[in-house]
Amino acid sequence: MVKEEPGVTGSGLAAMQAVLDAMPSNIAVLDSAGRILLVNRSWKAFAQANGGANEDVGADYLASVPLEEVELRQGLRDVLAGGSSRSFDYTCDAPDRRRWFRMTATPLDGPAACLVNHVDITETREAEEEARDSAGLFRELFDQTPDPVTLSDFPGGQILLVNPAWSALTGVSLEEAAGRDPAERGVWIDPGSRAAILEELRATGVCTKSMVDLRCRGGDVRRMLLSCTLVDVQGGPKVLMAARDITALQRAQDAEALARKADSLVLMAGSIAHDFNNLFAGLSAGLEIIAMQARSPEDVLQGVATAKAVLNRAVALSWKMNDFSGQGIVRMARLELGDLLRRWAPASSARHGGRAPVLELEMAAPVMADAARLEAALDAIVANAWEAMDDAGVAGGRVRARLFMDRGEDGPAGGEGLWAAERPAGAWTVCLEIANEGPWPDPGVLSRMFDPFFTTHFVGRGLGLASVLGVLQSHGAGIHVLPAPGGGLAFRIHFQAL
Repeated sequence: MVKEEPGVTGSGLAAMQAVLDAMPSNIAVLDSAGRILLVNRSWKAFAQANGGANEDVGADYLASVPLEEVELRQGLRDVLAGGSSRSFDYTCDAPDRRRWFRMTATPLDGPAACLVNHVDITETREAEEEARDSAGLFRELFDQTPDPVTLSDFPGGQILLVNPAWSALTGVSLEEAAGRDPAERGVWIDPGSRAAILEELRATGVCTKSMVDLRCRGGDVRRMLLSCTLVDVQGGPKVLMAARDITALQRAQDAEALARKADSLVLMAGSIAHDFNNLFAGLSAGLEIIAMQARSPEDVLQGVATAKAVLNRAVALSWKMNDFSGQGIVRMARLELGDLLRRWAPASSARHGGRAPVLELEMAAPVMADAARLEAALDAIVANAWEAMDDAGVAGGRVRARLFMDRGEDGPAGGEGLWAAERPAGAWTVCLEIANEGPWPDPGVLSRMFDPFFTTHFVGRGLGLASVLGVLQSHGAGIHVLPAPGGGLAFRIHFQAL
């Protein structure tokens, strides 16, 4: 039975009741004090289903509002006092589940001061919570992935998220990257490779096993294997890109390929040198016969002398090829390196413009070596040392030859510079260090200084340090190129001690 409120006719309430009963949402009409004047059919059904009163007409609606819903209570009072419409979301739990409602309070004229309309938004809120949970799980997995990962807008390409692994690799934080194109950060070495990936994503939605070079922290360039896919998150298609750093693997593969080529070159050099030596021996014998038989005229003898000089240079080059191939060793014998250095250093000055290395000799164990081939290798290293200082304009620079016992602080993988040949096994080695006071070479020069025929000069100088490396490897010696104490460049040769 609908109770009449003073100033509201029964017919008016009945008409309002008929209209509200036709509406699917839960609706109640309140007076200015917040008491319920009437409720619609949906309200009654919800109350019965959830253990409430059938109508609640005459009840204080404000008293039913949970105490913790302070904002809802105050907002409803404002509407009852003549304020504008307000909407609030709140919970109203059923016995079997939690429910959410959106209550809209609309002011009315007269004693029926306010209409409150309740819409069940439980499914919407549950979907939102599920989405938030999924987003949280996605973000947690995203951040914990050990490989660099990014999430970018598509097709624009602006970065939305990067994980800590990506920041650690590139040196670019999420705050620096978010909302920006990766090209702006200079990460992509070749923008064309990125454009190709985006084009493949447009066509197929995925792009796997794309190898690209990325510029990372400190300017280091890393070879990365990328896998990209389009995902529908955050309201639209996004590019999820995962990267795997394959720089070490690529370098290992390149080194293996280079080693195979080097082995082929070594075999070829040894074979050619062997054949040349046989030809040179026959040619030398022929020149000797001509010299003995051609007592005159003088021009024939002069021609023979010139030919023999050229032949000697060719023989020397052939020996360098033998050294490079490791086949130039003639006689290995027990050798005191201190004695060899005392003989060799003064004699070398004639071959290097009157300049001789300064000797710093400590007590050292003997080694097995071919003295002649070792002296030739030392001459090549010293020539390189003097030449580097001359090219850099270092006036008055010195070359030092230091002999000492090394305890292995600089292992094969340790220390700055380049290990061209690994240090011999064992705690101690006999170490011969030849150092200058010149500049440290550029990375490109350092990595190639032992390549055959490599030179920083316009005209090549032959096999050079490549033959030195061959001689030392034939001795089972290691060689480490590193910064010299006090500045300059040092070649540190490690021999197995006897």
